[in-house]
Amino acid sequence: VDPADLAAVAAVARAHNRDRVTVVGYGSGAQTWEVNAPLRGAFDSWHDVSNLDSATLARFFTRGGLHLIIDAAGFAAPRGLMALARVQTAIRAAWLGNAAALGEPVYDVQIAARSAELTGPTAWRIGGGYPVLPEARPAPSGVVRENAHFGADISMAQLDPDTVGLWSSVLQALPEAKLLLRAHDMGLGGNIERLVARFGRELAARIDVVDAVSTAEFYSLLDVALLPCRGVSPRFAAEALSCGVPAVAPAGNSAVEPYAPFLRDFGLSSMLVAADDQEYVSLAAAIATPGKSRTQVVEAMTKAAGTENTHRFAEALETYLTAALEAGEGTPS
Repeated sequence: VDPADLAAVAAVARAHNRDRVTVVGYGSGAQTWEVNAPLRGAFDSWHDVSNLDSATLARFFTRGGLHLIIDAAGFAAPRGLMALARVQTAIRAAWLGNAAALGEPVYDVQIAARSAELTGPTAWRIGGGYPVLPEARPAPSGVVRENAHFGADISMAQLDPDTVGLWSSVLQALPEAKLLLRAHDMGLGGNIERLVARFGRELAARIDVVDAVSTAEFYSLLDVALLPCRGVSPRFAAEALSCGVPAVAPAGNSAVEPYAPFLRDFGLSSMLVAADDQEYVSLAAAIATPGKSRTQVVEAMTKAAGTENTHRFAEALETYLTAALEAGEGTPS
């Protein structure tokens, strides 16, 4: 699981009302491990299940008397998926872009944005489908760079032809602008050649691959985040907003593009979600330029961000669970 997703899991776990629920964490390794640092203190108890096979893990879940199991790993933890397929005593929920379309026998419900288009399990629709991460926002400089810096924190796999076409149009509309991509799998080597092949040498010369240590460090370099046409989680949009950076989304099919539903649920649709490719370019250009448009977007983002969203998210989960239990679903045997 990505560290930022861990931060979202931890934030929601901490926000639950302990008078109503007990929150148990299951994961790989001890909470003292550095990789699990965001999760420390978030749960009432923690269990290292890294050495359990899927059948044993399923029995572990069942004996725990759980009412709800939220899976935040998906295909990144195949043993977990196989274990969930065996569990019949708890509601099994997909979150953070997991393969909810698998449906039964893996998931019973999917936690999703209110406006998302879904097929498969029943949806528990919660505003945004992902809490805006309550990270410290960088101090606003009050100055936008003369030559705009667009950027994206994505992997090479998301640079499909539609996304490359959109971002090429943005760069062509602002000849002095740059596109910054966080290194990930785009560092030195063959993927640099792939970037050149996809964008062409002229535009590729205006693309910098940035080896930023932290999410906040990367977004501090940007004026506008460009969201791709496909993704599995709204995390990129959430991170940008939490770091004070406007993020422009294409208005695609929300079954494969989770960013637009996320932004709509936070009331940012008219400012950050494009109706078509042409509007995507014009929105990005307008927000990257100092003026009324950018000021209005930043003010709206400030209202949308904050820890109160995380508490609302946790409360909504509790409400859905209570309703399901009253209906006789997911009661442990």
